[in-house]
Amino acid sequence: LGEQSFSMRIVDFGGVQVFPSKSTYTCICIIENIQTDILRYCKISSKELSVKLKAFNAIPYSKLQSKTGWNLNDFETISKIESTGVAFGDLFKTRHGIATLKNEIFIFNPIKEDKDYYYLQNGSLYPIEKGICREIVNSNKLSRFVELNNLKEKVIFPYSNDDKPILLEENFIKEKFPKAYKYLQNKRSILDNRDKGNGNYVNWFAYGRSQSLERVKNKLFFPKMSDRTPSFIINSDDNLLFYNGQAVIGHSENEMIFIKKIMESSIFWYYVKTTSKPYSSDYYSLNGNYIKNFGICSLSESEMKYVLKENDKLKLDSFFELKYDIKLTNSRLLVLP
Repeated sequence: LGEQSFSMRIVDFGGVQVFPSKSTYTCICIIENIQTDILRYCKISSKELSVKLKAFNAIPYSKLQSKTGWNLNDFETISKIESTGVAFGDLFKTRHGIATLKNEIFIFNPIKEDKDYYYLQNGSLYPIEKGICREIVNSNKLSRFVELNNLKEKVIFPYSNDDKPILLEENFIKEKFPKAYKYLQNKRSILDNRDKGNGNYVNWFAYGRSQSLERVKNKLFFPKMSDRTPSFIINSDDNLLFYNGQAVIGHSENEMIFIKKIMESSIFWYYVKTTSKPYSSDYYSLNGNYIKNFGICSLSESEMKYVLKENDKLKLDSFFELKYDIKLTNSRLLVLP
């Protein structure tokens, strides 16, 4: 479309559910076989279709980046943010949590415990050896402020305790953790039906995917989607696993504190709301694909010390607005001269 420079108008309904009883995200594209230098874009927040021509923003095709995707909503400001410093995706590594593909079998809150066992209620009461369990958190619940300890659950972890864990041998589990093995055997028919019974697993009790099993010391947990600036929690326990949500991983403690404060800033959340995939109830995706092009501003040594030390969010917001030369006031964005 960009190469041909077609006359094109886009009406974007964002997260508005246009069709009754149907969960779908909608835009209208009007394309004419006429060449022009600009694309016209309009985002509306209702189901009304009476959009006047003056409501459209004119965006030059020459300024759109086809390889990284078209950011059409508040094009000038988003371009300014993305051209600042270095792209998030070039500086920081993000990862999704473990994927068992049957969390209700592996992940649980013990109803009680003793010296040797956690007790899992799933149809019947099952004792599970503590030695085969790890702690895990659902970082998707961080769309609201919660204490990390309140999110901790247990997960049956049929893998070695190495930095890069490998799946345990079935006979080893049967001999070393007979109670857990008996429980998993009782649930085997459910595990066998993962991926519609077509899963190619190393063994029937393995997780559905091998992602995020490695030990990582520093992790910055955050959810996959949120309707507000979510909670970002730093954790240095390399034994702690996570699922459903995401994490920035593998960086120093100071780097984690720095990126946490950037991601909690008003500018970062404005970027997410303006460029990310919308969901109903004003939720937006924080998936890595939607934040990887966010520009991370460069800081001097004294500026970095200030950011690491300062905990007042309003002061940090003002600081970052100056660094990006952008001002957010009463939810309206003004670009400073």
